[in-house]
Amino acid sequence: MSGPPGLRQTYAFSEDKKMRRAELEADIQSAVNAAFAPDPSRFSRVVVLTIKFDNYDLDVGALEKELGDTFSIMYEFDVNYVPLDSTKKPG
Repeated sequence: MSGPPGLRQTYAFSEDKKMRRAELEADIQSAVNAAFAPDPSRFSRVVVLTIKFDNYDLDVGALEKELGDTFSIMYEFDVNYVPLDSTKKPG
């Protein structure tokens, strides 16, 4: 019997379940590796779009600019700032 001592054999500790878990872990690791692989040919362009209402009054303009600069300078992404007109209704 595999699994913690004192527990009866359950599907959670069966060899079949362990095999599936190992395969799942390998699949997840493979996906993460592919996502973070330094492959410049994956995307020809990345654009960061920041959206805020024009009447937003929390005074976070400097923080928004700093975040945009981070994407632009460190990651070389294009950054667009879009204020939404709070007086217009959709439709």
